[in-house]
Amino acid sequence: MLLVTPLHKYFLNSIFVKTHLSLQQAGKNSSKFGLITVFATLCFYIAIGGIWTFMANLSSFYQINTDFTNLVLASSTLLGILGSLLTSIIGTKFKRNYLIIIGFIFFAISLFLLLNHVTDTTFAISVLIFKFSWMFTVPYILATVASFDYTGKFINSVNLAIGGGLALGPFIAGFIIENTLNYDALITYTALIFLFSFVLIFGANLKK
Repeated sequence: MLLVTPLHKYFLNSIFVKTHLSLQQAGKNSSKFGLITVFATLCFYIAIGGIWTFMANLSSFYQINTDFTNLVLASSTLLGILGSLLTSIIGTKFKRNYLIIIGFIFFAISLFLLLNHVTDTTFAISVLIFKFSWMFTVPYILATVASFDYTGKFINSVNLAIGGGLALGPFIAGFIIENTLNYDALITYTALIFLFSFVLIFGANLKK
């Protein structure tokens, strides 16, 4: 026993080296998936910014009463609050990916209601569901970003992604509307961006 005692430092060094390499690898993986989640957030807000900015225009395109449109858009804030409240109540009781799936399913329903001929009823239901989904889903997306962030850099970057998405969204959406002269193309484009964002976020959560 006494003969091997001087060798203990070599065993400890080996353990420290392996631990250091493991932490380095974990850091690389976190950085990679952290960037993916930030990009997913950017895509999410590009989709949000594009369709939400032109909701009133879409209503006008389908000749829905302006006062009714304003009432629906104002009332949607209450659904947004409900979505945020529900998120805070649920917390971490369920797996994050399950809740993200639910949020994006509601987005899909909302966008489907805006396809083809839109009536007062379908417009109102779509807007209310959309705002609820928005406020319900965002906390889980940000929680995914935070789960890969050990330094705070991704949370700082996600603020830029949100602002950039809200700025780019209307620009791209306006271009689509101008060149297609209808809103079905915008709805389809928005659905595809949402789907892409969902795949990135869902995949990142599987790595946790």
